[in-house]
Amino acid sequence: MPVPDVSRGSRDEKPFKNAEEAWFWFMSWRLVVEDGGVPGHEGRGRPCTPLDMLACLRRLVKPGGLTRRHLQVLTRFGRRLEAPAHGPLARLWEEGMARLEDLLRAKGIVAGRGPGRPGIAA
Repeated sequence: MPVPDVSRGSRDEKPFKNAEEAWFWFMSWRLVVEDGGVPGHEGRGRPCTPLDMLACLRRLVKPGGLTRRHLQVLTRFGRRLEAPAHGPLARLWEEGMARLEDLLRAKGIVAGRGPGRPGIAA
């Protein structure tokens, strides 16, 4: 399933600073939904929707870019809305964030420029 290019360039869209900020935004939405709430305004003022983030995750899992263990760590600490401080879980977190950031930056969801890719200036 192709991941939609969400880099539309609207003036009111504010890209995330990094993958971690985007991940915590996505997890906040997910926690509201899991608790039976109805989130509002998801995606407003951002260059994506929570479903775009989910599509990016699926794209990374399919070729093995993110392992099951990466997803477990991202989800566990995403629910806490904090990154692990140190140790093997922190290494998995950083690897997962790096892989996610490359794709989010290429899609215009995260600000800045990746190597050899056009992006949105920070």
